[in-house]
Amino acid sequence: MENEARAITRRDFVKGSAAVGGLSVVSSRSAFGTQANSAVTVGLIGCGGRGTHDVSKFKDNANARVVALADVFEDRLKSASDRFADDSPKTFEGMQAYEELLESDVDVVFIVSPPYFHPEQFEAAVDAEKHIYLEKPVAVDTAGALKVKAAGVKAADNQTIFVGFQSRSREDLVQGVKRVHNGAIGPVTCGKAYYNSGWLSPRHQRGEKPDEARLRNWVFDIVLSGCILVEQNIHVIDICNWAVGSHPFKAYGTGGRRHRTEVGDTWDHYEILFTYPNDAVISFTSTQFLDLGWDNAGEAFYGPKGDMEVFGWMPEAKRVRIRGQEPWEFETTPADFEASKMQQFYESITSGTGINQTAQGVEATLSAILGRTAAFRGREYTWAEMLREGESWSANLSIEPNRM
Repeated sequence: MENEARAITRRDFVKGSAAVGGLSVVSSRSAFGTQANSAVTVGLIGCGGRGTHDVSKFKDNANARVVALADVFEDRLKSASDRFADDSPKTFEGMQAYEELLESDVDVVFIVSPPYFHPEQFEAAVDAEKHIYLEKPVAVDTAGALKVKAAGVKAADNQTIFVGFQSRSREDLVQGVKRVHNGAIGPVTCGKAYYNSGWLSPRHQRGEKPDEARLRNWVFDIVLSGCILVEQNIHVIDICNWAVGSHPFKAYGTGGRRHRTEVGDTWDHYEILFTYPNDAVISFTSTQFLDLGWDNAGEAFYGPKGDMEVFGWMPEAKRVRIRGQEPWEFETTPADFEASKMQQFYESITSGTGINQTAQGVEATLSAILGRTAAFRGREYTWAEMLREGESWSANLSIEPNRM
């Protein structure tokens, strides 16, 4: 297959308190024996829209200052520096800028670079003894995911590591999944899930060299992003794993690249059948060529006693219900789940509890890779086969010095 040839112990999520007012801040250095500052200092690796959004959300829900920024592109650094101007952050530019940032005086690092770079940057951040917020996916290939897993195991007990699965902080989902785990619908027998996302536009600038344009358009590049199934649809796949209580052990899939062909090489639609332990099966569908906004995603899980349905992600659509022998419905509008995630991250840092979500992030990433590889190869593909092969990709980027 052309695209393939080119590139190609779960820890339970701990829900923290939503209250942050009045906390005294404990930096990563205090956790390792030196004095704390009055506010956590934050470094951002990857200054695009998602990175600045994540850090802004953290600042809104924590006592924090953004003191360091790293990116390949000067304009991204300038934009982020302007956004956090009140904190007067230092800026580091280039492919290895993250190394300079990690050597600076930061307590917390947000890694929101293209996913291809996550394993290397995450391992360096663990070794630098920083608290880490790692955006999903943790890697784009099996070898990278296993590298992240090994790095996560090395983390200190009081080192906090969060992975960007905000849905795990949705109050309605937390309550619904808990009921499923307590037997409200019986054992999950089958289910369906979908993620039909909004249209994305190319991001390169006029006159850029090919590799620079490729890096700007990383979300359309299979090797840099992992393709839409791994980079974006992983949110829904993680919810399926959460509800079932395991990862799939095999997958069969198809898909292709039919409508969005003007840039890159990512597929624009997938159809995957995941098989979980006890022969539970989940069918998953995704598209990334429709102009439907970002709310056309959901899940449904069926058991002998009833079902649980999850509707949408936007505030007006968020609700979860269970039908059958133990009916239940989340009737109110849940709190801002991104804010809840950041509050939990902040509280783990300040309390020194050291929540580590690496294992969950690796499991979700490998589950998505399992489905993608099954679709690329057009045949059934197993978890054991995936681990045995340990597939590793190379981006082969050539960027001029001082440019990422």
